[in-house]
Amino acid sequence: MEGAEINLEELAQLIESSTSETNNDKRKELTGHLKQMEDNHPFETYSKAVLDLLSHESIISNKVLHLRICTYAKEFLKRKYILSAANEDHLTEILKLLIDIMINERICLQNKNFLYELCQVTFHFLAIAVAKRRRESNANGEEYDFSISQAFAENILKLFEETKTSKNAMIGAILVCKSYLSALSHEQMLSELNRLFLAQLVLMNNNIMGEILTLIHRTEENDYVDGNETMEGIINCYEVETTFIGLIHNVLRDCVAHQGKGCEIFIMNPGVVNLLFQMIGVVGTKSSQCPQVLISNLQYPRLDTLINGTKRIALKIINYLLNVCLKFNYETRLIGNNLIYMQYMIATLQWAASQEEWFEKLDSDDSVRGIVIELLENIAISTRSKFNSDLLARMRAVLIAEAILIFLTTPEKERINAEENPGEFLNLAIDVCDKQSSSTVKTQAAKCLEALCRKVDGCVSFTSMFCIQAIDCYINNNHLAQDNRMHYLILHEFYQKDFLGKNTAETIIESCFTSLSVISHLLAPRKDVLDSLDNMLSRNLDMLTQGELLVQARLALFYGYFADILFKDDIEKFNQSIKFLFEAINYPEETVAVGYQACETLTTLIGDKNIIPRIGPLFEDICSLLIGYVETNKIPLFFNFMNEFVSLNKSFLNERIIEFIRVFANRIKVEQESLVGSLEKTNHVINQSCNVIRTICEGKEYIEPYGEQIDQELMVLYNYMDQPENIDFDDDIALAISTIINIRQKISDIQKQVFSTYDKVHDKHNGIFGNLIVSINSFIVYNDGWFAETPSAVKDLMSMAMRSLHYGEPINGIYTPCDGALVLQLCLQYFKSPIFDDYFAEALSNSLLIMKKFKESENLKTMFLGTFLSAFIYSPEATLKYLESEGIMEGIFEELFTSDSKMFHPYQKKLFLFGLGQMLFSEYMPDFVNENFAKILSKMILMLGRLNLAEKLEAQRELEIRESPGDQPNRKGSKVANPEETKRCEDEEDDEIIENELKEINDYYAATSSGSLLQSPDDIPNSPFVIKRVSQKEHTHNDDCCDHDHDDASSEDHLNDSICDDLDGFDFMDKEYEEREELEMEFDLIKTKIKDTDENEYFKTVVFKLYKTNSENFTNIMNQLSEQQNAFLKNLLQTQTLHMKINGVEKPVHRKIVRAKRRG
Repeated sequence: MEGAEINLEELAQLIESSTSETNNDKRKELTGHLKQMEDNHPFETYSKAVLDLLSHESIISNKVLHLRICTYAKEFLKRKYILSAANEDHLTEILKLLIDIMINERICLQNKNFLYELCQVTFHFLAIAVAKRRRESNANGEEYDFSISQAFAENILKLFEETKTSKNAMIGAILVCKSYLSALSHEQMLSELNRLFLAQLVLMNNNIMGEILTLIHRTEENDYVDGNETMEGIINCYEVETTFIGLIHNVLRDCVAHQGKGCEIFIMNPGVVNLLFQMIGVVGTKSSQCPQVLISNLQYPRLDTLINGTKRIALKIINYLLNVCLKFNYETRLIGNNLIYMQYMIATLQWAASQEEWFEKLDSDDSVRGIVIELLENIAISTRSKFNSDLLARMRAVLIAEAILIFLTTPEKERINAEENPGEFLNLAIDVCDKQSSSTVKTQAAKCLEALCRKVDGCVSFTSMFCIQAIDCYINNNHLAQDNRMHYLILHEFYQKDFLGKNTAETIIESCFTSLSVISHLLAPRKDVLDSLDNMLSRNLDMLTQGELLVQARLALFYGYFADILFKDDIEKFNQSIKFLFEAINYPEETVAVGYQACETLTTLIGDKNIIPRIGPLFEDICSLLIGYVETNKIPLFFNFMNEFVSLNKSFLNERIIEFIRVFANRIKVEQESLVGSLEKTNHVINQSCNVIRTICEGKEYIEPYGEQIDQELMVLYNYMDQPENIDFDDDIALAISTIINIRQKISDIQKQVFSTYDKVHDKHNGIFGNLIVSINSFIVYNDGWFAETPSAVKDLMSMAMRSLHYGEPINGIYTPCDGALVLQLCLQYFKSPIFDDYFAEALSNSLLIMKKFKESENLKTMFLGTFLSAFIYSPEATLKYLESEGIMEGIFEELFTSDSKMFHPYQKKLFLFGLGQMLFSEYMPDFVNENFAKILSKMILMLGRLNLAEKLEAQRELEIRESPGDQPNRKGSKVANPEETKRCEDEEDDEIIENELKEINDYYAATSSGSLLQSPDDIPNSPFVIKRVSQKEHTHNDDCCDHDHDDASSEDHLNDSICDDLDGFDFMDKEYEEREELEMEFDLIKTKIKDTDENEYFKTVVFKLYKTNSENFTNIMNQLSEQQNAFLKNLLQTQTLHMKINGVEKPVHRKIVRAKRRG
């Protein structure tokens, strides 16, 4: 019964049963009973009962049951908070109960972490409630001073004093503090932490650290067992330290989100700095372990994991703070302390690399791996400090040869991956040498090596010469003879050490090639090093290219960085290197990783202007090899390479491109035949081969001289179009045909035959055109009378358009009907009467039908209005008569007058101008048009203004893009742009043209900027649809940036992920927005003469023709226009459009005609 007292024992049993039941039906039944109990009692009563359970002694003693109730309490309260079931007062009471539970020393740490999340959520919702009350009070003119700080901060501070005798209770107090801080804005969080808690926390944890050191000092080796009192004491202390360091880490994460703002409270606090270094400096080791090592190796997993986990987070915090110090030149003891610990960090790295057991742990133990990563990161950051340079210079040999080079070796797991997943093996290699974005020991070692070589004296010379000598020594097994070792002086002291003494020759060589690749950009200017590298490779190239799998893979990787700067005077060795890469592409399956790497390297080299001329003499042999590889190779990267190869070598390939087309077409045929009888219709070989064919067809240098032969070779694929249901590459064929037609600007007989299959393809895709519309567009634009001679082709067009219009509901709101409308528009714009006469009325009546069906969609409405505007271009008389006969003349024009502002794309706006412009000269002119002549002309002027304004804003955007810094050049191959080689003068001229253009356009519209012409609210370009090419992604990013600027926003903006996870997702993307994005892509793709015609010159032609036809009537119409519109026309008629090349692209530039007066 509602409001009845809750039986806590019954409630606990019900929670336990519903959360532990494994039978789905039974669990649903129990959950229903629990939900009924929730609904039968007021929220305040029920929530207190649940929290009372959490503090009940019998429940606490049963850890599993307590955890289940913790989990239920968190889910139940979060759900109720989101539904606004709790008010401010009740949230305050809940928090007080939660805090009491958190500091209960009998509740274990695991359960407290669950309760911490609940505490955090409750603080957040209290902050929201307080902010809401404050806004309401301010709106009513009342004062409301309550804040979370007033209610809780002082009480939380007292908790530290109250709980100092119990480690478990202390953990609860820190978690309460952490959850309280997380509910505050960034500035409030830092203020409260610094004002109230930081000193207390540091003092408390210093005491704890002292206790840890005392306990460790008196611990004997046989104490490291479960149940030992000393061990339990150390573990309890470390749980406090871990909780504290988690709080600091949490605050720092918030600082990172605010570009480092607030880090000073830690950097400038000596207590915090000392405590952090104490945490990483605690050494709990067995007597056999080196005392300088910072990794805990007590062989007592429970404690080792806890200590190393704390050290990892402490190091992460030190690294972030150190980075901030060096960035802003702070003078702080953090840098000095870090220098003191540097030798221990290097010793730890050397030890971890040398111990086989620990080296293997880097894969399995997160805390150990994390420590090694953070130590490498620390050294990389420290290279930027002048205080560390001497120490790092002294220890560079040990650090590089006995730690970093070992970390850069390939572990067994990665070796296996080279055979089982060569793509992933390749990606890791590229990441290590180039991107360095993954969080792995190997990647971090590469980053550290690069930083050392960039900043520390002698590191480049030592690393390069060590690696060169090591490769030379071990590829020839010269290390086996004592006498031979003396030839490699730099290796001498390391023969018995770990890198050279414990690894195989294969491992040493592959690590050295990887290291040289990492620092390739630093070696490019070092002629002495490059000469030594040249000599070493010249002597050993035969053996290296025949070496083990890893050696060959790393050699191929190495060439991606050095091919352009090696063997400049040795053509034979250069050719041998290139042949090795090309032959490696087709290696057998067991060494396919080498093929993957060779493909990636060649894809890079093939675009290098310094490499291509040197490959010239080998080009014929290379082509023969590649043609043979196409028949059998299955490496995805091979096809990527071939795409680049045919795209970048147009001047070399010439007629050989026909052989490539033939072999790729035949490969597709073979693969397609292999799929017969299976459920699959395609595979990656077919898809990627189609991509290569399309790339070839896009090459003007290929199609102009060899278009007919290429068409002939593609017949093997065209034949599949007659049964499109059996293939999946019909879209690719349609696109290939389209590009060939566009380049040749005519349709071949073969292509005309293929067109007859398009209706089948369209039917296969259920009325969706896809890429077929691009191909149809090309047929229509370059038909040269073919459609007039081929009624069946026109019938096919109409069949496809009607199928598209009437195929069910529109997909994504636009696809199906809009593509059909576009086809109709293209037909009406390009065909001359009587080609389309038989279908004219059907096209308009069906367009009207669909427009009515989807009348709620502005995008569909404007799309089908475009069909009527296109009809004016085909035959203005026939269109006007149709509108009049159907009684829809007034309705269509009213839609045009009200929807003109919804036409967002330049194509639509131009079509509006051109369609109405053609209509104005119709021989048949109904009374309605005569009566609204001035209004029609006024709307055309308004649309022309929109087009010119959009053009102006687009020019501004292009100028902003040109002025913004570009992407950083890829380090691959150590290419750095030489500013003196750029076309600086040309760029400056282009900038001047754009600036003058903007000025002219601004002047051009000065007369109208304050008037009605551009003042309509619908005309203000405040959406991404007014000017195209502003993507949804860019707008999303900008919105995110705006959010970060509001640091003082109310607490509603600070809900954490744990709350958001419980909210159902909302589709914030406006449907109209999605439709417009899709339509924008459609409009961008189509080719039409309307796009290429200058709207200003066209409109001037219309005005002059109107004046010439009937000057008196024209004057009367002008008198009906506004003053601003007349001023606009006057400026327009005095302006000439010039076509000038800007940045290599021809653009229209408006220039006012100035007539010079003759001197008297």
